[in-house]
Amino acid sequence: MRDMRVLFRPALVLIPVLAIGMLFMLRTQASSPSESICYRSVRIEEGDTLNSIYTRYREDSGITRSEFISYVVDVNDLKDQDHIHYDMYLLIPVTIR
Repeated sequence: MRDMRVLFRPALVLIPVLAIGMLFMLRTQASSPSESICYRSVRIEEGDTLNSIYTRYREDSGITRSEFISYVVDVNDLKDQDHIHYDMYLLIPVTIR
């Protein structure tokens, strides 16, 4: 019986170390820009374009202008970036910090 405890002792140390390592890896992966993007609803004001919206929210988005426009067009099922109008609501990408 005592021999079994000696055999399992390294496992008792190794399992928590591996679990902590896995949690650290998951947290690291979640902080990469591609996996930490969520969406925010914004109302289109008179004269807004996707470029002006990007300029307004660029610090929150954490991505390039072309990535931002591509996300907005895809998520909102727009034909292209010029198909937005006053009083419309769009989902825009924002980064969780």
